[in-house]
Amino acid sequence: QRSLFLSPSIFPTIKMVSKFSDLAKAPTDLLNDDYATKVSLKAKKGAGPVAVTIDTTRATSGAISSKVGGKFSYAGLSFDKAQLEASGGQTLETSICPAPGLKVSFKG
Repeated sequence: QRSLFLSPSIFPTIKMVSKFSDLAKAPTDLLNDDYATKVSLKAKKGAGPVAVTIDTTRATSGAISSKVGGKFSYAGLSFDKAQLEASGGQTLETSICPAPGLKVSFKG
């Protein structure tokens, strides 16, 4: 009569998970993620001393809206953003450095 003795050291130790709160986190995040169908195009190009930016977006309803903007400097005055929107909105951001370490800016 033969007997087979298996030592407990040859079996891997199985550790039980003690916290189950994060078990469904990855699938829940995947399903609840906000997948938008908004399409956008942004193009930047230098046109001489002016950097021109065109930003166009198409909403889920199919409506297209665009923004055209520029950035340039002249005689120490920087026009950081001069932008026109399709809805008629305008944005202007300027800055000037009259002395070293001093910067005055306008956003409107």
